[in-house]
Order: sequence, then C-alpha cells, then structure tokens
Amino acid sequence: MIIGIDAITFNYSKKTGVEWYAYYLIKELIRIPSKNNFVLYSSSKLNLSLPTNWENRVLVWPFKYFWSQIRLSFEMILRKPEVLFVPVRAIPIFCPKKSVFVIQDLGYEVFSESYSFWRRNYTRFVYRNALKKAKKILVPSEFTRQELIRLYGADSQKIRVIPLGYDQEIFKISRDQQKNQEILKKYGIKKPFLFYLGRKEKKKNTLGLIKAFQILRKKFLDLELVLVGSKGFGYQKIKSEILKTKGIKELDYLPVEDLPSLYQEAEAFVFPSFYEGFGLPLLEAMACECPVIASQAGSLPEISKEAIIYFNPNNISEIAEKIQMVLINQNLKDNLKKKGLIRVKDFSWQKCARQTIQELENI
Repeated sequence: MIIGIDAITFNYSKKTGVEWYAYYLIKELIRIPSKNNFVLYSSSKLNLSLPTNWENRVLVWPFKYFWSQIRLSFEMILRKPEVLFVPVRAIPIFCPKKSVFVIQDLGYEVFSESYSFWRRNYTRFVYRNALKKAKKILVPSEFTRQELIRLYGADSQKIRVIPLGYDQEIFKISRDQQKNQEILKKYGIKKPFLFYLGRKEKKKNTLGLIKAFQILRKKFLDLELVLVGSKGFGYQKIKSEILKTKGIKELDYLPVEDLPSLYQEAEAFVFPSFYEGFGLPLLEAMACECPVIASQAGSLPEISKEAIIYFNPNNISEIAEKIQMVLINQNLKDNLKKKGLIRVKDFSWQKCARQTIQELENI
C-alpha cells in the first residue's frame, strides 16, 4: 500500500504549534518499520534521510497560496496513493477516498473576532470539507472531538483522539547553570521571572496575565514577566498595557533550543488561554521541571490533570492569587515539579506516531 503525506510545512524556518506537530510526527513516522511505501509531498526538497520504502516527491508551485488545494490535487489525479494523510493546512480538492485529516481545535468558531473574515471563512470551509471527504479525522484531545460534534455535528465514529508529544531531546531536566545564565543574559532576562510562551493575543488571554502581573508587582517588586511569541489579534491593547507596566520583557520568536533555559529558570510557567485544543507548552514546561499554572479552559485540564495549578481565566484576581501561591510556597513548587515529570511521561512523539500509523494502515 502507498501512503502519501502532505509535508508542505516541514521546511518552514519559523514553525507554530501545528507545524511543529507535523514536523516531529513525520520524523517519528519515518523511524517506524513498515511493509508499506510512503510518499512525502513538499514544495521543496526535504532535508531528511529516508528509508528505502520512503520517497520525497517535490511538487513545484510558483504561487504563495493554494499548494495543497491545487498542486497537490493535480498529483492526486495523476499519481494517487491509496491513503493520503494531511496533518496541516487543507485537504486537496481531489483526494483519495481513504484520506485522513487532522484538526487541532475550533478556536476560530468560538473566538471568531480573533480571526479575519477571510481566514475564518476559509478555515471553516477547509474543516467542513474535510469532515465530508476524509475517512478519518484525527484530533489531539477529547475536548476537540466534542467540539467537532457540538459545533459541526460531526460523525463521532470517524474521529480518533491521538495526543501530541514533545521533543524529549530538547525539553528535559538540565543542571547546566552556565548555559542557562548565558541564555538569560542573551535576552536581557533577570530573575525572578514568570514565563509565558504563545501568541500575544486576545484568545490567549495575554492581557489578563498582564493585569494579574500588575497586582503581583505590588508585593513582589523585583518580579518580572517574560512574554515570548508573535503578535496576534488585540495586540494593540496588550502593547498599551505593557508600556505602562514595569517589569515586562517582551520577545518575539525564539529558537526552540533556547526555550528550555527559560522554562528551567522561571519561577513558573503561566498559560492563561481562553481556548486550547491541546497546549504543547504545558508538556515542555513539565518536562523541564517548571511549575505550571494554567487556565482551566478548553483541553488543558484533560492534558495536565492534577499536575498543575488551575485558575478561572476570566478572574484576574484569581490568576494573581494562584501565581502567588506558587511564588511563596516552595513545597508546593517542588510538588508541582514532581507531578509534572510524572504526567509528562504519558506523552511522546513516538507514541503519537505509533497511534497515527496504526490509523493510517488500518483505514
């Protein structure tokens, strides 16, 4: 059997969460022995060493958009695989009956104002089209599965829950204090600090975190807040609040290799999002032995269970209160570290890949 995989985002230099998912998943799928043949479709040559039963097929496309819908569709007409797996972006217009598509979350439906008219309606079209055409839909959490059923009336029988993983070679316990201090100095970060990683936008509740930090700064005068991530919807209000708040360090995209030092040196990782289909940074933080304080919204309680402290993302004073609990209680902090290390053992890209290939081969 020939299984085709859309690998269009594999070579992206600046990856977001869904693109990292596709990247790590493909790398792990390659390592799994199989009697089947695989074709990785991309717009440029992939920097990968492939087994004999794997092939990288470059599909040249001169335009910025619609590679998946049009160029990949041409390939499906000319040389169609028996199974097509699309981990990101969009299922092609013409695709095999045995197609598998991945949906991470439905944030654009719940927080529609956070997306442009074009992006919102395009994503809605892509997902509804996939629900009709795909034989199976993979999701990272039971929360996303229930959202598909609630919002789209999706067929629950065709949806499979496969949790994501994290890079165990990068995100792990480290005692290399010299390296950590060099990274902090590189970005001008001073201890003690709270760490946030994600888009700075309304849906992620970045503004709520900043307002909670303003409360904390009245008691913890030397505490800093490090915000790492790109700008999203509602950033102007966020920036305005940053400018009138002392102790906030704002950074854009950071190399993934530098992130563990921030997790390891932070007092806590705070994730205040209103809506998440999974929440990869939670795994990374727990793996780096960083206490996690997060919103009780979306999939986050499902992913982290009792390994982290939760708060109501709509209650600013509660966010500040829960962060303070961790800041002043070393026993609680140590306990969160231990629980996090235990919980994160349930997740890996190897496990994600094994479950994924099982769904692809048994379609």
